[in-house]
Amino acid sequence: MWNKIKAFFSGNPVPAEEGADNRHVDYTVQKNRKFDMFARILAVLAALVLWIYVVSTTTVSEEEDFSLIPVVCNGEESLRSEYGLVVQSISIDTLNVRLMGNRQDLREITAEQVKAYVSLAEIDAAGEYELKVYVDVPSGITVVSQSVSQVVVEVDRTAQKQMSVTESNISLQGWTLSEGCFFGETSLNINTLTVEGPTLSLQKVAGVELRSDVIGSANESFTVTATPHLLDSKGNIITDSSLTIRETGQIKISVEVLKSKTVPLTVRGERGYLTADQYTLTPSAATIVGEPKMVDATETLTVAIVDETSLATKSTVQYSLNVTGLTVIDSQNAPLTTVQAEFDLSALPVHVVKKVPVFRGSEAVGSVKVTVRGVSAEVAAIVQALTAKDITVYSDTEQPEGTISAMTAVFAESLRAYVYAVEIADYDATPPSEDVTGNLDHTIIPMEAFQ
Repeated sequence: MWNKIKAFFSGNPVPAEEGADNRHVDYTVQKNRKFDMFARILAVLAALVLWIYVVSTTTVSEEEDFSLIPVVCNGEESLRSEYGLVVQSISIDTLNVRLMGNRQDLREITAEQVKAYVSLAEIDAAGEYELKVYVDVPSGITVVSQSVSQVVVEVDRTAQKQMSVTESNISLQGWTLSEGCFFGETSLNINTLTVEGPTLSLQKVAGVELRSDVIGSANESFTVTATPHLLDSKGNIITDSSLTIRETGQIKISVEVLKSKTVPLTVRGERGYLTADQYTLTPSAATIVGEPKMVDATETLTVAIVDETSLATKSTVQYSLNVTGLTVIDSQNAPLTTVQAEFDLSALPVHVVKKVPVFRGSEAVGSVKVTVRGVSAEVAAIVQALTAKDITVYSDTEQPEGTISAMTAVFAESLRAYVYAVEIADYDATPPSEDVTGNLDHTIIPMEAFQ
């Protein structure tokens, strides 16, 4: 047993026991020796490769170039707040640097980790200053060289400029509108902007453009926030970082979206007797302009609602046009405020009925003459056949007896769709005789039935 343990640690073959067959043992030992030797060689090679990699990535130094690193000015806020000064210009605003470090660290560095800056801490007056450019890099990295070591910074005193803003400063680039829609009026929640910066830079500012922060498609009026952009005399956007617009809160643009459509004009009869062939309007149609939903919902414009019973056989009337929520224009795009209506009811049959009884309550107090008009030429026979027995006139008991304007003519129910009274006249305080009225109980038509 002791011989086996010594052989295991020394790598030598285990001595064979006396009397044992050593041929098989010798073959196995030789095989194990070859495998063990091969494994040891592989381990040495692996260790050598690992050592070379570690040495090459952690100890071998390399150099790498980084280009266009921005040069920033540290201390601008303090310069402005303490001395009222701002940076007017910087002679060179980017530089190139060469850095050195081990390969692994250099590979992990990005351009954003390389910081180039000048310090404004010692400046307290306007003028030109030659300042050293410092470069900060991550730990373990060394700056070998930099293309710029000093820059000239021009510092100027700040000033302010008031800029008026109106609807003309609004830009709605990118917005699209639904079919038939167009932009109407626009309005702002501000009227001035204060621009602050160096005097020379302020002289370049000639205007302001307000651009919508979002764009889209619209089919109705909307409100959006806007960002102001400073413009030079040629209308180009000024990118001078020394200029700032003082805090104004949100700038809001209210945009009116409109739609237009041409619609016919019409007159409506209060009692439903008036038809389109009984009048002519000038103009007969007009263009309406307004919110798209309201325009889409409007098919005709009613110029006036008239009482047919008050219309003469022929008459011309001027009506004022008042439409809420819409603008109405004529064919010349001028505001349309009046419309002329010519009524011609000469084709309608007319009949005068005399001795029509007048009642105050249930008592007959007199009689009147009633002029009756048919609703169309087709009912002429019905109109001509009317008698006093087909009509009852009621007088308002709250008014003095005999007041024509307080009287209402009521027709028998079977006639109401065909005729209407256009005039009541010639009041006679003598009640009509029975031979005219016939059976009064049959002649009286309840007022409630007409209402």
